[in-house]
Amino acid sequence: MLCLYDCIKDNEKAAGQNISLLGYEFIDEIKAKLEEQFPGVVSCADILALAARDAAV
Repeated sequence: MLCLYDCIKDNEKAAGQNISLLGYEFIDEIKAKLEEQFPGVVSCADILALAARDAAV
């Protein structure tokens, strides 16, 4: 599900069955911080890797 987080227009984040999932705000925060430092360079895979790392720590 998160692989299609928001890299495409009609993404999985907005899909009806995913509305109740938690944690999107965490991903949004990571994405915003990375985009500040590296605009247009960081991929969705990078964002998810950092989210997984931080969630495990």
